Amino acid sequence: MARVSPTLKQDIRDYFLAYDKFMITEERIAYLKTPLHEWKEVYKIKWDSSPYVFFNDLIACLPVAGLKAALQAAGASFGVQDEPRVATLCARADEEAAYFAEPGADWLTGHYQEQIDWLETTRYQIDNRFVKLTLLIDQGPEVQGLRFVQDSQHDKYDNLNTLLGKAGDGAFVLLGGPGSGKTTLLRRLQLERAWEGLKAPSDHRIPFFVSLNGYRGRSADPPDPMAWLAKEWQQRYPALPAFEPLLKTGRLLLLLDGLNEIPYRSQEDYQEQVHTWQSFLQYAVPLGNLAVFSCRSLDYSAPLSSEAVPVRQVRVEPLSPAQIESFLRVYLTDEDSERVWHRLRQSEQQLTLFATPFFLRLLVAQVATTGQPLTSRVALLTGFVRRALHREVERRQSLFVPGTLLTANDIRQVTQNKWPTEFALPRQGLLMPKLAQLAYTMQADHINTNDRFARGAGQVRVSEEVALDILDHPQAAALIQAGIQLNVLDEDLIQLEVTYFHQLLQEYFAARVLAENPEPARVAVPWRADELT
Repeated sequence: MARVSPTLKQDIRDYFLAYDKFMITEERIAYLKTPLHEWKEVYKIKWDSSPYVFFNDLIACLPVAGLKAALQAAGASFGVQDEPRVATLCARADEEAAYFAEPGADWLTGHYQEQIDWLETTRYQIDNRFVKLTLLIDQGPEVQGLRFVQDSQHDKYDNLNTLLGKAGDGAFVLLGGPGSGKTTLLRRLQLERAWEGLKAPSDHRIPFFVSLNGYRGRSADPPDPMAWLAKEWQQRYPALPAFEPLLKTGRLLLLLDGLNEIPYRSQEDYQEQVHTWQSFLQYAVPLGNLAVFSCRSLDYSAPLSSEAVPVRQVRVEPLSPAQIESFLRVYLTDEDSERVWHRLRQSEQQLTLFATPFFLRLLVAQVATTGQPLTSRVALLTGFVRRALHREVERRQSLFVPGTLLTANDIRQVTQNKWPTEFALPRQGLLMPKLAQLAYTMQADHINTNDRFARGAGQVRVSEEVALDILDHPQAAALIQAGIQLNVLDEDLIQLEVTYFHQLLQEYFAARVLAENPEPARVAVPWRADELT
């Protein structure tokens, strides 16, 4: 696989997509299959996928030699006028490959190489056409009316890196609901800054991504943010210079994901923890460091700002109907995109649902795989889990053969896609019921005496020992590994902690327990007169 920066990847993709002949599957095969015949992985490419998906996958999979061969074959077919552009793209590919020809000569170069290797996956790919970021101005807590309003001096942005470059230094919070793409935007920023740092190591801050749902100490009081970040840095990068000297010299870009997911015991406790981070910013930002948090909403993030270090808010806007239609046309075939869009545009409720990128991606994956456009949150998440099960069963992974986790009947349901209800999942084996039990217990709104959980407005993470204890079965470790293979669970190998891959998956599995055993007392509120006095 060629290591290609996001900018070059986009330029190569745009080059191919500029020609109508590559919109047709037969034309792609005619022009590209011959120059790629020596590439052993060519059979893995889906030649009949949408043009954008095809070239995105091709660029991601090809080695540098194959990428150059494809460009040169395309350029030769289009005539001499394309030769300079093709030569430039090939030279840029060679230049970027050279950065990985040898291990980094110094710790920083080696660090950037490792970061790019890890981040260069489809999980963190972003098409800027479907990103809209709005910078907000804080008019102060005493203002009459709205405190935060759109900054009229800045346009909307389609790239977080560009926004930060124009808005200046300091501290920012990226605001958006679950599934809006906040984590992906932070990871994409980390990738772009790693490439910039690799090309000019001394000129850029070093990105450091941390999930704040892991922010807690062993005592009742939360740890000091600088001490906690230093520990996280040392555990992840033990061969690199220590965290504190880098912070003191203004060398860091802190990417702090999930401000609303900081574990807390009460609203007062949460406010105290945010104040602790506010104090940290007042120390770190004047030193020259840049901090970008992500958060669900303003009510969680606004207290982070102070007169000494104002924290600017950046809102991730929902997708517009035009963007939804464009997204469908980019990622689906013409026939499928037209059929799905015709259905969605007739319902305001559906347009609202699919304004969230997470659900729109699930819809596209569902249609591309089965042809069936599911149009509810629960149906989309159920479809995601079913497809993941089908993928692993087809691969005959050892955890997905008939046994304790999935029975023979479960597997027949998965492979034949036969279900008693729209939302059904395998029930005879332990896998799905135990994943639901784990999510429900992790999300339960309480703190037990062992302080295994702390309440927060988002994803919950627990130690691997606690997860095994919740599952309480001889196959508990296998259940966790199966959840990871399905991309339902995620594991922090440094902290040895378990979380759900996405907050919406955690809520989905927890809700399956409540659907079978409702607990109306959880939502009961006093309403009788004698209860209110």
